[in-house]
Amino acid sequence: MKTMKKIATIGGGTGSYVVLSGLKKHPVVISAIIGMFDDGGSTGVLRRELKVMPPGDLRQCLVALSDSDHLLKDLFDYRFSEGFLSGHSLGNIIISALEKNTGSITGAVDIISKLMNITHNVIPVTLQGTTLCAFMKDGEEVIGQDNINKSFLISHLSKLELVPDVEINAHAQKAIIEADKIVINPGDLYTSIIPHFLVKGMKEALLQSRAKLIYVANLMTINGHTDNLTVGDHRKILTGYIHPRKIDYVVYNTAVPDEGLQLVCKEHNQHPVKLGDHDVGSGIGFVGEDLIDRKIYEKRRGDKLYRSLIRHNADKLADIIHEL
Repeated sequence: MKTMKKIATIGGGTGSYVVLSGLKKHPVVISAIIGMFDDGGSTGVLRRELKVMPPGDLRQCLVALSDSDHLLKDLFDYRFSEGFLSGHSLGNIIISALEKNTGSITGAVDIISKLMNITHNVIPVTLQGTTLCAFMKDGEEVIGQDNINKSFLISHLSKLELVPDVEINAHAQKAIIEADKIVINPGDLYTSIIPHFLVKGMKEALLQSRAKLIYVANLMTINGHTDNLTVGDHRKILTGYIHPRKIDYVVYNTAVPDEGLQLVCKEHNQHPVKLGDHDVGSGIGFVGEDLIDRKIYEKRRGDKLYRSLIRHNADKLADIIHEL
């Protein structure tokens, strides 16, 4: 019997949700390594008031990988829109309650994986609490992922740090070292992707791995963070944080969004990420396809955070990753 390939994914919420939703349809073993840096919205309130690990990105990935019926997944994803629970996701509350009850975020994930019939692995990148901090060239310090998301970083950012330093979760380290493929999911470059590689031991794990390293580029620029950056620019910035490990493949979108999608995105000053200079002769494989999901995603009632309204086509993206 042929052994199934092991794929480790690295990323945050919506981007990871899309990648995992497609990949789980293939005969692979997935280890979804999830960021523990979120401090906005429902997640931020629970972190501050209950002193728990951030549940939001974990919830999205657990729902993505679940093989339970839609009723349970919809319940886990339900977000209150009124009363004192307004803005809170029921799934976030359940994860936090289980963490308090079991004494660990790992224990909470294990129980939910059984309840939701999840056969893959959902792994926090670290088991230690930390805060993402941005240090600007003029000396300003922006504390917290949510505040950084609202800040203007272009030409101002000096460096990103996790305060305090935290160590990689041993299970995440093992998944990376043993993977056949590692996928860096799309997401906010500075607040959702790069922070993973600030975790102590992450770059070392990448170097020990013999996996193909695949980076899925964003569809759209992010206002104040990546305006006018090309696919090549994104790749170069990311490479600076994972050096000396090299990216083997970059998967990017070649299609132009429909007029309706473009209008929605322009309201948030977001524009398609163009290929640009893609380092011909670098040995990196650039794979371009029409990857846009034509559905316009609407914001859920009660959700107080901005979410990406244009997303990758999960099945097309997964097919490409599976074939690489």
